[in-house]
Amino acid sequence: MDDELSAAERQMIEILREWAGDPGTYRLTIEYTNGGYEIEFSMPNRGGRAARGVGRTLSEAWGNVAPSWA
Repeated sequence: MDDELSAAERQMIEILREWAGDPGTYRLTIEYTNGGYEIEFSMPNRGGRAARGVGRTLSEAWGNVAPSWA
């Protein structure tokens, strides 16, 4: 396994750090099942907006995250 973060993984961490100062702003769920990842990202304090992405790798799933309100 490669220990280096991909660009997508680095972006996810940077976003989480940036938003850490505003508690309750977001909820992030990462599920690994059946050989794939599912990421669900929601913002309860902003009208319940949510985004979801799936992929074979964490980077692919993050790269596929798309808002449900768009």
